[in-house]
Amino acid sequence: MRRTQRPVLGANGLGTSTSSKTSDYQRRTFRYFTNYDTALGSAITGRFTLGTDVVLYDSYELEGHSHDDGTEDAHVTAASWRNFGYYGVAEFGYQDRLYLTLAGRVDQKLRNVSAEHARAFQPRAGLSYVFGDRPTTVKLRTQWGTSARVPNGDLFVDRPTGNTQWRAATNLQPEQKVGWDAGVDVVWESYGSLSITRFDEEGRDLVMPVIVQTGRPEIRQYQNIGRVGNKGWEVEARFVLGPVGLRVNATTADNRILAISNAYRPGPMQVNQVGARRADVPRHAGGISATVNAWRGTVSVVGTWIGPRNPSISTQVLPTMWRLNLRAEQAFNEQFTLFGRIDNVLNDQGSERYSFAIMRGRSMVIGVRATF
Repeated sequence: MRRTQRPVLGANGLGTSTSSKTSDYQRRTFRYFTNYDTALGSAITGRFTLGTDVVLYDSYELEGHSHDDGTEDAHVTAASWRNFGYYGVAEFGYQDRLYLTLAGRVDQKLRNVSAEHARAFQPRAGLSYVFGDRPTTVKLRTQWGTSARVPNGDLFVDRPTGNTQWRAATNLQPEQKVGWDAGVDVVWESYGSLSITRFDEEGRDLVMPVIVQTGRPEIRQYQNIGRVGNKGWEVEARFVLGPVGLRVNATTADNRILAISNAYRPGPMQVNQVGARRADVPRHAGGISATVNAWRGTVSVVGTWIGPRNPSISTQVLPTMWRLNLRAEQAFNEQFTLFGRIDNVLNDQGSERYSFAIMRGRSMVIGVRATF
């Protein structure tokens, strides 16, 4: 449960009203799976997995507003949804070199979606081959698959929240993703590893927030936008030089809208158009971290960047966002560890001007971790 109280912007500026919110949610997950390993021949092995998981979610939210003119208003939002999943995996190996994986999953959603989408089957297949022996190995891999994500129940209820109101979604269908990736992994057991991946995916019935009415209050609604393509490269490297560890990763992606759904009802801000980049998805991103192990502790420097992106509430392109964080911890004994961190060392906030939920300056945390 969480409670917040904050000022709300009114027609005459800050402080014309206050808002108080109380919310409570409960998420319960139950999982079960079983494995069976067997030899299918002198050089062929098999591993079979069957499993199921159940997610039960309930939420309750009460929000009230008190205005300077003496008026008050309040609303209650309640949501509940259930998801049942069943999956199976078959893995075959030949001479510990060639591996074939076949898998499938079915998600069942009982509410909020049409009967034809209530069950989503998600197949997947993968193939890999390993060259060489330790300490140096090279693995070639590729896989193809589909996945589906059923909208949460929260999207199907009205949620008035101050100057922004969320209208209940209607006829919202599950998001689907289909695509492939292929790559190579090189492992030097004593020094590190290098992975390069090419991916090409397509998202269907993409769910995105849409501003359906501007002004005060601004009204938004989640809708199925349409079909989106996502293709690009991923590179990840890890190196170890004595007490120093270095990690580098980078991704570049061309994420564009390929087609608009017939169910899409654009508002006054036409930011979702064929050929446009998907909102809030950067063109490139990455990070680099260096960690030094000393005595019983570590010191880390972590740098990340998120490339240019189009925010969902503006047609203006945000510039590259940089972050530099410091981490350190020192164990005094088996029971007590001193730790500290400094986030956003450079105090950069300019590239977040449309991301109010995450806008923050430099912050510092120091604490002690005790284990008994």
